[in-house]
Formats: sequence, structure tokens, C-alpha cells
Amino acid sequence: MAKGYSLQALGVLDGSLPPAIPDGAIVGARLRRNSIFLSGASLVAQGVGAVNDNIVVYEWPANALFDSITFQTDTAFTGATIQFGTAANPTKYGSIAAAAANTLYTLRPVAARVAGQYAAPEQLMITITGAALPSAFNAEIAMTYQTAN
Repeated sequence: MAKGYSLQALGVLDGSLPPAIPDGAIVGARLRRNSIFLSGASLVAQGVGAVNDNIVVYEWPANALFDSITFQTDTAFTGATIQFGTAANPTKYGSIAAAAANTLYTLRPVAARVAGQYAAPEQLMITITGAALPSAFNAEIAMTYQTAN
């Protein structure tokens, strides 16, 4: 029977001599989390929240490996779709259409994880489509990533 190896085990556990050293950002890595808060009042004060507006959430550091994004709001985003991505690729991490109140959403696209570590810091942005955001809400976004140390 044939035997294969994951990308992380290939060269490490397959009997290769000398064995490779596993990527420390993936194997045995530390998971880090940034909690980011949004409020409708703050966005209104900034003049942001309409269709096609962008909100800079935060950024992943260089050499980080994407893990996941979670999102939760206390108010329904009826008609609004929020896209999570970058300026160059607004849907890189996915989107949530008409987010329900007090529901936890998790975005974890495999393509973003398999792409590997960031060569440079990468800003996470939200782009609003479909309808404007409500003027009064509170939301939390947690962005998690892995690092070698």
C-alpha cells in the first residue's frame, strides 16, 4: 500500500537524510490573536459605513501565517454584505451577507492558509456592499495568526 506525507511531514518524517527542519510558523507555532472592535457611532463620526466604503481593521505582521477571522455583531446587518480582504483583493478572506445579531461567524479559507507566510505586513480591510451598515451597532473581529516565536 502506498504511503504519502503532508507538506509539513515531507522531508521531516519520511526517512530523508538528513531530515528537514519543519517550518516553525506552522509546526509548533504560537497562535496569536488580535481583538478588534467596531462601533456604528465611531464609523458615523468618521463618515464611513456606506456602500463601497472601506474600513481598515488592523494588519498581520510580516512572517505571520493566516489562521482565521471571526466576526460577531450585536445588531443585524440587514441587506449589507461585509467583505474581508485587502485593497487589492477585497474578498481574499471571504464575506458575510446580512450578518445576524449575536451570531459568531468564522472565516478560514484554505487558500489563504496554504499561501504561506506574509512577506510584508498585510492590512485587513472590510468593504461594504449591498446596503449601508446600521448607524448603531457594536462588533468584534478577532484575527488570529501563527508565528514561529
